[in-house]
Amino acid sequence: MINHQLFYNLLYSNINSVALISAQSNNITKDLAIHEA
Repeated sequence: MINHQLFYNLLYSNINSVALISAQSNNITKDLAIHEA
């Protein structure tokens, strides 16, 4: 039970990290596009 909880916590935090990184990348891409325009 504890192992499953740790696994899900790790999985969930990884998903959150990926979502955060992709959101930041999208913002950077938008900023670059604005500067290029």
